[in-house]
Order: sequence, then C-alpha cells, then structure tokens
Amino acid sequence: LLVQIIDGLLKGKLKESMYPFIHGDVTRDRPHDIIIFVVGGTTYEEAFHVAQLNKAGGVRIVLGGTTIHNSETFLEDISQLSQSEAVNKLRVQRERMRRRLQCDQTLDSFP
Repeated sequence: LLVQIIDGLLKGKLKESMYPFIHGDVTRDRPHDIIIFVVGGTTYEEAFHVAQLNKAGGVRIVLGGTTIHNSETFLEDISQLSQSEAVNKLRVQRERMRRRLQCDQTLDSFP
C-alpha cells in the first residue's frame, strides 16, 4: 500500500483532501523531498522499495515509523489487535447486559 501511495504522489494522482502537503501544487509540481512516518511501524519490504526509489534518483524519500517490523513482529501486532477487538466486543456485550438488567429491575419495581 505504501508503494502505491508513493507512486500516486509522484504521478500527482493523490487527493489533496486525503493526503495533505506543505508546499507546491500536488497536481502540478513533482515533489523532490518526501517524509513518510508510519504510526504502527513500517516493514523491511517498504524500506527496500523506498531505497530503490532513492537509488533511481529524482526524489529523496525519508521513511520512518514507530518500529520496523519483520514478519514475526507484524503478525504479533495483528494478533494483539485481534485480541483487543475481541475484548472490546465482550465489554460492549457486558455493558448491554448490564443495561438490560437495570431496565428489568426498574420494571420489576413498579407495582
């Protein structure tokens, strides 16, 4: 996905509303310096593609992130995300049950 976004940027095909920029006209001026920071981390494969683009010249891309994932750490993060989503679903279900019980108790208190 990152490579597709960079490609779209270099071809001037990104929507300004989704991909804000600081200087120039995104549809007219080809960028020379690009800084990319990925919250959640980037991968070695993405770093490789960025290095290839830098090597080809014409553009300088700096890639950073909260971490650099290998396949193992990437899968660990996906697993943690799945577990936290499951926990959140259980919390929502528990809250719904609690509200139903409160409603039932309120109804039972009427003569």
